[in-house]
Amino acid sequence: MDKQLKTGRSDRILRFLKVWNRIPFVTRITDMFYGVKPSEQKVSCAGMTFDHPLGIAGGIDTTGEFCNIAASYGAGFVEIGPLDDIMAAINNLRSNPSPVPVLAVIPDSDAEKAFALLYDFVDAVVADINESEFDSDSMEMILQLRLYNDEYKPVFFRIPPGMTEEKLDEVMDYALSRGVDGIMAPGEKLEKVAEMALEHMDIICYGHFEDASAVAAALKGGAKAVAITDKPGEMKPSFIKKVIKNIYTK
Repeated sequence: MDKQLKTGRSDRILRFLKVWNRIPFVTRITDMFYGVKPSEQKVSCAGMTFDHPLGIAGGIDTTGEFCNIAASYGAGFVEIGPLDDIMAAINNLRSNPSPVPVLAVIPDSDAEKAFALLYDFVDAVVADINESEFDSDSMEMILQLRLYNDEYKPVFFRIPPGMTEEKLDEVMDYALSRGVDGIMAPGEKLEKVAEMALEHMDIICYGHFEDASAVAAALKGGAKAVAITDKPGEMKPSFIKKVIKNIYTK
């Protein structure tokens, strides 16, 4: 993940969420006013079902502590991580299960261990691919580990914004040959990823989206869903509700 996702504005939002989470009944109240209710326009993505295509990207909630708040904001899914404390994430997800699908970003430095520990507690695993070094051996290991589980859960590769086209080709060729279920693609890489993968795997586009038209453009460009990052205006529940309303009425 970009370093900025753990500093600056992310820290301010995280502090806000920690305070917000202590208020009694806050998720119920927020959901009452802003929650996006299940619709007939559900989205199927890599075997998961989202009530709508707009979710919250990783970079803020690194331990799964705020999944319920994200859901009450109206998010159709939530991405947590990159996970630096796997056991804290497991404890949070076990004690307070999320009402929406959870995608967990695991570090490529210890992908096998993180994958094995988290598999039973999340809906999908997102391997955070290194910008310059693609560890295919580690990725092969997690794909093999999945075969030992009774329940099949999707594996995504997360493409960093700064990855070169040459490295992107290498990662995408591997993902296509090994049956990876989906790609988390930054907005600037969406066109290239969609060109290579659209008929073979599902894409979630992540990044900053100013309004409903930007989200709609990503969906039209090949993304099955969109995960917004931590730009302050986008983290407001009113933004999520407005975007979804506009997408559905177009």
